[in-house]
Amino acid sequence: MVVHQSDRSLTAVTSKATVPPWLTLSQLRSPNGCFGDFYTRGGLTLAQRELLVLCALATIGDTAAQLGPHGRASIQTGNTKTTVVAALVHCFPYIGFPRAVAAIRAVKDL
Repeated sequence: MVVHQSDRSLTAVTSKATVPPWLTLSQLRSPNGCFGDFYTRGGLTLAQRELLVLCALATIGDTAAQLGPHGRASIQTGNTKTTVVAALVHCFPYIGFPRAVAAIRAVKDL
């Protein structure tokens, strides 16, 4: 699993009491943690999961900081750059042109 922030930056967020102080990235990465449960379930390959995460982030919008790392993770887990871009192009009619284009720009240099 690819992690996009350091524990230190998560600590900065937790100091503002927006996230419980016991929640660390180590726990998020753990199979017993928040994302661990989703990444260890059956039914999808890791490559499929990363591609879905990428499309979900594109749908949310304003997620350029996460799109690049998840785009790289998508390729590292077995998707091709062509597949990543094709999935984002497929999102055009569902999420709108601006969000899809922003996502493609975020992953274009992978």
